[in-house]
Amino acid sequence: MSAAPSELWLKQAKSDLDLADYFERIPPFNETLCHAVAKYQQSVEKAIKGLVAELHRSGYIKSGPTTQHSIHKELSLLSAATHSPGRQGDKGILERLRNMT
Repeated sequence: MSAAPSELWLKQAKSDLDLADYFERIPPFNETLCHAVAKYQQSVEKAIKGLVAELHRSGYIKSGPTTQHSIHKELSLLSAATHSPGRQGDKGILERLRNMT
């Protein structure tokens, strides 16, 4: 069985985070800082897309993540999901999200 899209996004986010940490440690630091910052940003972007993918798979939001670098759509979807009536207090989705990492 293939991995869920959310797992793939989170796996790539972790890979980007590890690479950012590596770039941050390479001397001279001032020459690799821009690479570290870029990878940190990409890691956050992919983690958000992983969250959106899982919420979409679970039926909590109407669409999944885009493959574009902007996360404007994903943040809008997350905002709408957290303010939807009937969704507050649902611990099932929180448990599934915790188990993804």
